[in-house]
Amino acid sequence: SEIQPEYQKIVETCLSITDVSDESIEKMTKAVRQFNKSISNMGVAFITKHTRYWLCKNLGKNSLPIYDSVMAGCVMRKSVPDITHLSEYWKVMRAKAKLENIGMMPLERHIFKYAFSDRR
Repeated sequence: SEIQPEYQKIVETCLSITDVSDESIEKMTKAVRQFNKSISNMGVAFITKHTRYWLCKNLGKNSLPIYDSVMAGCVMRKSVPDITHLSEYWKVMRAKAKLENIGMMPLERHIFKYAFSDRR
């Protein structure tokens, strides 16, 4: 009962997003921060797993990616995912996906596979 109203807010925000513009990224970042502030012990990785799922409804393969410890290390060169870097992370991923001419979800998958490959 404590989580449901806050979860509903974040779902509604996700379903209102139709692109990956700076404005949309900031709107999602604000929603994630609010959820994180309202609900204890969830963490940015857990929250962004849920936001990616709900963002898929409108954005498909260009959904904003999960920000977990693998992505924090490989993309942001941080030891842990920190909510203060979320907006920057999503913008970096958006730019790289555009450069590579792929969606952000396939890019996330490539980075994740690289992180666990023998090349590291």
